[in-house]
Amino acid sequence: MPSLSEFFYKFCGMNEPLLTHCNRPMLKGLEQLNIAKYRFVLRVDTQLRLPPFIGNALRGGFGHAFKRSVCIEKDYQAVDCQKCLLLERCPYPYVFEWKLPEGKKSPLHFSEVPRPFVIEPIDIGKTNYVPGEHLEFYLILLGEAIPLLPYFVVAFTQLGKIGLGKGRGKYTLEIVSAIHLLSGVETPIFSGRAQRIRSISVTCTAAKIASSSHDETTKAQAANQLVIDFQTPTRLMKHGKLLDTPSFEAIVRSLLRRVSSLTFVYGEGLWQPDFQNLITCSQSVAMKPVDAHWIERTRYSQRQQQKIPLGGFVGQFECTGALADFIPLLLIGEVLHVGKATSFGHGKYRVYSGHASNSRKN
Repeated sequence: MPSLSEFFYKFCGMNEPLLTHCNRPMLKGLEQLNIAKYRFVLRVDTQLRLPPFIGNALRGGFGHAFKRSVCIEKDYQAVDCQKCLLLERCPYPYVFEWKLPEGKKSPLHFSEVPRPFVIEPIDIGKTNYVPGEHLEFYLILLGEAIPLLPYFVVAFTQLGKIGLGKGRGKYTLEIVSAIHLLSGVETPIFSGRAQRIRSISVTCTAAKIASSSHDETTKAQAANQLVIDFQTPTRLMKHGKLLDTPSFEAIVRSLLRRVSSLTFVYGEGLWQPDFQNLITCSQSVAMKPVDAHWIERTRYSQRQQQKIPLGGFVGQFECTGALADFIPLLLIGEVLHVGKATSFGHGKYRVYSGHASNSRKN
């Protein structure tokens, strides 16, 4: 079953995003947020034993390898980046510990700065890899993290030498491909044999992603019934409490908060759609779980020396109501994910027209 964006491109004969009058207010400000997507292919050298959701293992080990790769101090683990003379030039704090500069206050009042990357697992549920097999995942980068791609490549290369998962299984980073977010075309940019990175721009703005499916007639036809398929554990909060079953309003609130904070921090702009109107309208959209359920997950934090809960809901939800105005926001969320722990790959979903009985696309 094609996703919404694939459906409109295929059946409407569209080669470029079509901007319509009704969605221009939604798009204003999103032109400043650049996004790029890459596919990493790892060749397993010694047995890998990973948790059921490999995003947790990749994200945890990757942060350690990244700092080890770029820090000039021998005892890099003890370094307080916020006190380092290289704070404003080092890629590590920008990616993992970025704070708003003094004097730059956010009108959004978010408690912490979101990370400019998402690690999106492909082989969800597979836990055991033997030598010769391949493990793949997507990496989504935002803003100034995009030109830092070589550091990500070096970090994941180093992580393969350090080891991953239980028993520290080794791997070799074999291929990195750049993916055009609108066409889906992949271009290899790194080979483990050549050890060189080709400079190819596949950057796309959030505005182009949001408008990629918009033709008035087909949009109206699709607006009565949509399916949101949550493919990785999704964690949504309401009044400080974790939701075990989401409402459409909770999804919209979370997406508005995430997209607006990312645009403000990494897009150097301010995205100001009619928040209150969107939230009010979202309350009239009915959302019915079809095969949804909760998955309990944890990860061990070396920094905090304790297990961190990362459970969330997965499965399909049928949404019925006036959905047309939410399609741009939902399409952005397909790329950026929604909810908590998105940098681990949580909150991945796909949106389809029709009913939940339709076949699922991974």
